[in-house]
Amino acid sequence: MVAGLAPEGPGEAAWLETGDLVVEVASKRVRDLTQMIRAAWGQGDAGVEIALTLLRAGEVMRVTV
Repeated sequence: MVAGLAPEGPGEAAWLETGDLVVEVASKRVRDLTQMIRAAWGQGDAGVEIALTLLRAGEVMRVTV
């Protein structure tokens, strides 16, 4: 779950909101913070774009961060 966002950071630029639940990183299902971080790190160096699937208020959303 998104607990906070860095001002003017990539999450804010991708319209993430506090409370969003990340359920996939690069089309890979994640169930906890550890899986999410490992999946994100596995996408490449800092600055690489990463596709996320989120749940927000029961709606599925796809964004790129």
